[in-house]
Amino acid sequence: MKINKKDDIVKYSLELFNKYGTKKVTVEEICSKSNISKGTFYKYFSNKTSLLIYIVTLFINDSNGRFKNLLDEKIKFETLVKAVLQLKEDFMQKYSSDFLMSLYSSGEPKIKELLNKLHEDSINNSMVIYQIGLAQKKISNDITPEFFLYQLELIDKSRNDPRVINMYPDVKKRNMVIFELFFYGLIKRF
Repeated sequence: MKINKKDDIVKYSLELFNKYGTKKVTVEEICSKSNISKGTFYKYFSNKTSLLIYIVTLFINDSNGRFKNLLDEKIKFETLVKAVLQLKEDFMQKYSSDFLMSLYSSGEPKIKELLNKLHEDSINNSMVIYQIGLAQKKISNDITPEFFLYQLELIDKSRNDPRVINMYPDVKKRNMVIFELFFYGLIKRF
């Protein structure tokens, strides 16, 4: 069985990033954990930043692919909401708060650009969910697209509000509570 060194680098660097964040991990530590030479690392990545860019690109592709797969299943709105929340929870379980926070605090322009794309894709995916909810008559027609987008902005703000952070210090728990409140608060009651 052929071992894919690039996949190993990603796998073991994620273990280190999840444990220590991105700033504290060096290329040397990644090489040691991956059991490769620095030359092998540099064969695939020009530096740690290029590795992080690759990983964030994987996030985006994985996230969009999973969402598309859900849409292809043509499932009911409530099932779609539960599945999307499960995807969010899986993401939060896979990547540590320290790792995610270190990415978001990165000064690297390409990483910021990719994280902005991830955010935009998330908003677009949320609008697709909104449209499905309207079509299946699970979201009230009184909830306009503009109001829906406004609520998404409030979610973003509340995730970083010091009062909410104080209530839910664990970023994973905080995000799940906010997302659940948002999506389950949208479902029309009969």
